[in-house]
Amino acid sequence: MDSSLTDAHEEVKPHSTIRFFIKRFDIMKCFQEAGVKKDKGYALKDVVIFLISLVFTNKTYYALMKICNFNKPFDKDVVYRFFDNPWSNWRLCLLKIAGLLINNHLYGLTRPERARALVLDDSFFNRDRSWKVELLAWVKNHTTDVTQKGFRFLTLGWTDGVSFIPLSFSLLSSSKKEFRICEANPDIPPDSPGAARRKEAVTSAIDVSLAMVDEAMKHVRCFKYVLFDSWFPCSKLILGIKDRGRHVICMLKENKTLYGYQGRAYKFQDLFSVVAKTKGNKDDILASAIVYYFGLRVQIVFVRNRRKDAKRKWLALLSTDLSISPEEVIRIYGMRWDIEVFFKMSKSFLKLAKEFRVRSYDSMIAHTSIVCIRHMLLSYESRFNQDNRAYGGIFYECCDEVAEISLNQSFKLIMDLLVKTLHETPFLSDEEANQILERFITNIPYVLRNSLLRRTA
Repeated sequence: MDSSLTDAHEEVKPHSTIRFFIKRFDIMKCFQEAGVKKDKGYALKDVVIFLISLVFTNKTYYALMKICNFNKPFDKDVVYRFFDNPWSNWRLCLLKIAGLLINNHLYGLTRPERARALVLDDSFFNRDRSWKVELLAWVKNHTTDVTQKGFRFLTLGWTDGVSFIPLSFSLLSSSKKEFRICEANPDIPPDSPGAARRKEAVTSAIDVSLAMVDEAMKHVRCFKYVLFDSWFPCSKLILGIKDRGRHVICMLKENKTLYGYQGRAYKFQDLFSVVAKTKGNKDDILASAIVYYFGLRVQIVFVRNRRKDAKRKWLALLSTDLSISPEEVIRIYGMRWDIEVFFKMSKSFLKLAKEFRVRSYDSMIAHTSIVCIRHMLLSYESRFNQDNRAYGGIFYECCDEVAEISLNQSFKLIMDLLVKTLHETPFLSDEEANQILERFITNIPYVLRNSLLRRTA
């Protein structure tokens, strides 16, 4: 029986899609160059494949270890020790993988003149049932407008309008000590990547955003714009990105900033009143103008707000690129929606903040990085299969692949055991044993019979 189990295990090579993705982009080399490694025990590749494929089993790590206790790949502490390593530079690992995917594969799929952009946004990383999580803080959830326990999931990604690839992220706590529930672990080596991430977690989101753009530019150069929503526009971020040789397209919100137009300074609301007089209000583009923003000439496009409950009937987009039309400003800004799909996909399908209920900040960074790699896998499958499936459809097909392989393997083990038992029974001849097997195969369900015939063909 032991021999039969071993032979079947070696014959079946599960998760072909995941293995192909890892081999195609040399992901293990990226892990090693970023210091993400294992010093002893199980091979790093086996642990990585297990972590990426775990979500497609529709079980959490705890549930899988408990249910599959008789056949688990390794003890639970293997993964927790792997995650809880402050010397693993997960950000560098993500950037290396994303750089290979974008520069060597995705960039050549579109025309050189097509607009490509980095998208910057944040979402709520929920740990509302926790109290002893490292750097846990009270953070405002902008979706519900309620302050909850968790982190700001600040993310920077690349998009060409078709595929979205997450480049880097930061789990931001609060820069104010009174809002932090737990502090950082004081025993972390000060020169480790883990210590740098903890220091970053209590830094201003604008400073972190500029640092993330700087790091991304070392690995991905094929983009012209940086897009973000109305939560981020400030002179430091806009001027900082412009100084780095890239253009900004973002949505503006009402504040005390003054805009220079025709020799005068106007507030946000007053500027629209002046500019809109020169254009009718029948189109979705209500008006546009070239203004001065902290000494920088920018284009502002006023667009009709279609929300019926909106207090203001227009929205304003800012573009530092004066060479494109207002229509093009709107089209390029529309690419920002790709990051919203990423957030939805990560939380609803890829189990962000749900799969591992860890307390260590390093472990949360590691788990979130694995979620980003899973999204890269689904983006690659969606793009290179040249079909119209949504991410959700691809996710469920990967689940079916993992489940089908598990069924084939289990059924093959049962059949091997049955054949061996029948032929070892002393009062049965080989002919009688074969007749019993034929009757058994005839009476099993159609789906299982076809699965068995495919495996034995």
